[in-house]
Amino acid sequence: MTQIIPPRVKTDDLVLALVPPYRVTPERFDALIESGHFAPESKIELIDGWVIEKPTKNAPHEITSNKVNRWLHRVLPDGWFVSIEKSFDAQSNLVIPDAMLVRGDPGDYQNRRPSAHDVGLIIEIADSSLAYDQGIKTGLYLNAGVQRYWISNIQERVIEVYTLVIDGAEFGRLTVADLFA
Repeated sequence: MTQIIPPRVKTDDLVLALVPPYRVTPERFDALIESGHFAPESKIELIDGWVIEKPTKNAPHEITSNKVNRWLHRVLPDGWFVSIEKSFDAQSNLVIPDAMLVRGDPGDYQNRRPSAHDVGLIIEIADSSLAYDQGIKTGLYLNAGVQRYWISNIQERVIEVYTLVIDGAEFGRLTVADLFA
């Protein structure tokens, strides 16, 4: 389940986590990360100014993630690299897709996150996060200008394909078996 992470306030040796959540800018979010406000292993995103914890991954999610990663490396075109669970700049939202095909070299992004212009494909792997990925994430990616967004829908064993077109988003389905054959 997705939850909002409340800010931590340190008082002597006591950490209070009952402070009401508040909205932050991407710059403030980055400053909180840099200052150690969140544990390094935290998987958090900034959506509409709210700090959101990503859902925990189960075994089917991790197995599918490994298959997607292997497949992406097999079809990777020259001049692109695979980015796994790294942040993406969706305008004023900072999200962590499960996988992205990104133009250029990882070193090109030392001082900024990839944005829609830099990304050829974003993939989310969805089991328990299916409604979140079909709703909030789809809207964020398409509104940010991502041209191609796939959801690997583990529950139904299909790939949902979203493509940005002039009038909005088109929706299509491919079977997972066809993709990994």
